[in-house]
Amino acid sequence: MSTFALLLGLGASLGLWQVARLSPPRQAGRWVDVGLVVLAGMLVGARAAYVATHWAYYMAHPGEWLRLGQGGYLAWGALPAGLLLAALAALVLNQPLTRVLDQLSPLVAPLAVLGWLGCLAAGCAYGPLLPAGNLLGLLAPDEWGRQLPRFPLQLVAALLLLGYNWAVARVLPVRARAGRRAALTGAGLAAVQFSAALVSAEPLPLWNGLPFAAWSAAALAAFSLLLAGYAFWPERK
Repeated sequence: MSTFALLLGLGASLGLWQVARLSPPRQAGRWVDVGLVVLAGMLVGARAAYVATHWAYYMAHPGEWLRLGQGGYLAWGALPAGLLLAALAALVLNQPLTRVLDQLSPLVAPLAVLGWLGCLAAGCAYGPLLPAGNLLGLLAPDEWGRQLPRFPLQLVAALLLLGYNWAVARVLPVRARAGRRAALTGAGLAAVQFSAALVSAEPLPLWNGLPFAAWSAAALAAFSLLLAGYAFWPERK
């Protein structure tokens, strides 16, 4: 098992534990099940995004589409898939989408933080090259396995997400108004993902001059802002 897969699995496990810990009494099992379904959907979405961006190769090798153990996942495909599965869960459970998103928000920080650390080990989403001897430089592999001094983008992204989500957990009450936790969690993730996509030196597919990862993060930011507007709007008395 690769270090990336191990860290991502650990992040998913910690996230599900957080979901169970923060669920209402006697509802932990249901929300963990929903979290597992959403995680499976995110895995499929991340794989589909990778296949789509390497379409010529996979058209010639269709038998490799579902070989998940070979790697090949893109976070910008996981985000919309996760939101879609959360919306379907809200319909099936007859629950407000805001509540479902709040219940699943604890998945985000462990999964994203350990996912970024997994990228540091696997040589994905790496930062730009820095001159030898630069204090910010960190020897990190790229997709070809070369160890070169780079801006520690993966480590910085992981620390930013960890600190931001710690602050949200400290400031926001556990039983905050529906939608607030999800809005803040999504906004923080979007900000880090968008910034990292712009700084990354990894060859990324572009659309209108921006990486797909940046567009995905921008869409998440827009959704989070709309959700925040709803959740933080003063309640009528």
